Amino acid sequence: MIRVRPDGRDLEIVSNGLRNPLSVALNARDDVFTYGNDDDSKKFPNSLVHNIDGGYFGYPYDFMERSRLCLPIVAGELGGAGTQGFAFN
Repeated sequence: MIRVRPDGRDLEIVSNGLRNPLSVALNARDDVFTYGNDDDSKKFPNSLVHNIDGGYFGYPYDFMERSRLCLPIVAGELGGAGTQGFAFN
């Protein structure tokens, strides 16, 4: 996940180790949440993720065998196609 200003300045990596993040949403404090689509093998689940600065979620190398190195997902664990939106207060 990257963040950049509209004019292209200040490109930075917010988090990495995600697979196909979709449905980016921000809350009132500018916390970033994404919904991630699973991989074809169904080993990396669909997931709701709170993307924190510098966060690492382990895809594709560490999420199964070295999960202690990865941040946990907020919710998920099922295979299937990702949605294109979610809402929260």
